[in-house]
Amino acid sequence: MITDWRELLHTVRLEDLEDDEEEGLAEERFNRMDEVHHTNCEDWSCTCVSFIISPYHICKHLVRFYGPLYPSKGKCFRQRTPPLLWIEGWHEPELREIPSNPSQELPRQRQRTTSLAEIRVMREDLELISQAHPQRDDNLEDPRSGDTIRYKMRQDLLKEADILVEYLK
Repeated sequence: MITDWRELLHTVRLEDLEDDEEEGLAEERFNRMDEVHHTNCEDWSCTCVSFIISPYHICKHLVRFYGPLYPSKGKCFRQRTPPLLWIEGWHEPELREIPSNPSQELPRQRQRTTSLAEIRVMREDLELISQAHPQRDDNLEDPRSGDTIRYKMRQDLLKEADILVEYLK
């Protein structure tokens, strides 16, 4: 982020030099930031293309408002809620989104169900499922059953064993 911030800061400085050379450019630039790009430092948002594609939620307009120094490490955090880039000393502390680690939260106790009626499943539904998925049955005649494949592999192995026994005699 620091590299991108420095590049944007360099762009801002070049624009400031242009503003010094021509009268009224600075005011025009600030009007565009407000009217066209809707740059908002409180929410840390801007509608310019640079901000939209930036993984760090920065653009030259926000850098111009923030000032010459970029925030130091550990002083700014990307967030999912506005301000998208929270900066210590710039934004209110209560706006800081505190991330939580789900692995540290206590697991919820699962409630055990005692009947099919509690989970709203009827016996007819279970019969329809078993008819629609015969591979779950232990039917050796059904070619879709996994047991048929295992049974054929066992039969082939036994045949090979018989051939080896006959050969060794």
